[in-house]
Amino acid sequence: MNSKFVTTILAGVTILSLAFGIYSYSKASKLERETAEWKAKYEEAIVDAEEAGERIEKMKEALERALQEANRQRDVAIKALEEAQKKKSGR
Repeated sequence: MNSKFVTTILAGVTILSLAFGIYSYSKASKLERETAEWKAKYEEAIVDAEEAGERIEKMKEALERALQEANRQRDVAIKALEEAQKKKSGR
């Protein structure tokens, strides 16, 4: 084969290899950036979920306290009603 032809082929292969290397590096860099972005979003979502869990727990405790207070008020109202009925029937 002609050495000029072989040199041209090798130069072409080298250029194509460089182009593929640059393309691969560019894609890898893009994927690394996207991975970092998704990781940050994932971590933010985890923090949000934990905060939501804490808020739900606080709301649950507040509702339980409100239920206990409502039950106490109901008991007081029932006793007052019973006393009123006793007074009414005792007349």
